[in-house]
Amino acid sequence: LGRLGIGKVFAGSLKPNQNVTVFRRDESSYNARTQGVFVYEGLKRVPVEAAVAGDIIAVTGLPEITIGETIATGESPK
Repeated sequence: LGRLGIGKVFAGSLKPNQNVTVFRRDESSYNARTQGVFVYEGLKRVPVEAAVAGDIIAVTGLPEITIGETIATGESPK
């Protein structure tokens, strides 16, 4: 699976193979593409077609992701 980004979806949704913008702690950003999106069921990670607001997720395909970064989607991510 490689490096995992783990967090909560606060608004909208996140899908596998979706273009995203990752905002770093130093206020810079970079564009990337998710590979897999998983939700947690107990301690197990289950692949999904879309994670929605409120889901605790793990995301693959972002090799530079680190603690404290934000993943955003859409035309004008914030």
